[in-house]
Amino acid sequence: MHMDCRKSQENFFRYGRQEYNIDALSSYEKTNVDETVKVVNPKYRQLEKEIRSAAGKLGRKHLKRKEMSLRDTPSEKDIKRYEARQGELTKEIEELTDTVQRKKEQKKNTAKHITVKELPEKFKFKMFHGGRKKFIDIIKMIAYRAETAIANIMKPHLSKHDKDTARNIAKNIFQTSADIYPDPKNKILAVKLHYLDTHKKDRVIKKLIEFLNETECCFPGTDLKISYDFVSNKNP
Repeated sequence: MHMDCRKSQENFFRYGRQEYNIDALSSYEKTNVDETVKVVNPKYRQLEKEIRSAAGKLGRKHLKRKEMSLRDTPSEKDIKRYEARQGELTKEIEELTDTVQRKKEQKKNTAKHITVKELPEKFKFKMFHGGRKKFIDIIKMIAYRAETAIANIMKPHLSKHDKDTARNIAKNIFQTSADIYPDPKNKILAVKLHYLDTHKKDRVIKKLIEFLNETECCFPGTDLKISYDFVSNKNP
């Protein structure tokens, strides 16, 4: 009955991962940001935006004035129109140049980063709690460290040229099915591993099994001693 419940839970989470990508989800709960955290000053960011905009306009005005020209035999009307347009562009260029210089001076005197506490009210924000993501990250970290420990146990039993495959063998173990047989009467939890695709890997795993069995470790929360073996008693 307990194994049926576990299978149901595993199927549920497997479906959730495949169909809804729950591993990538974070908590939707929002929480206040630490007021001592430093963020980019909105005023500084706005000044940068305004400087880029003014500098872009200034460059286009310079180009426009440079490209203006009179025909070979201009009339008096053409000359007046040319001079008027040149005057307008020159005035616009001077105004934009002053704007850029003024904004740059303001930017120089504005702090780039401020604390969340110093943010204007309209810029204050909340962040997702992230508790679930932290929980999953912890599980991933534990799994990685377990993988590393298993790889280190197997390395001495691999040849010099095969030592880099230790981590891959560890991954194969985690990805391969295993049978679990609880025996409360004898206080044993038998874990039966399935054979991999090569005898070389199976021989190394046999050494790992011997090492783990020597630890006589009990399954957490029970008095069942974990006993590892292959699904059959044949020697790989």
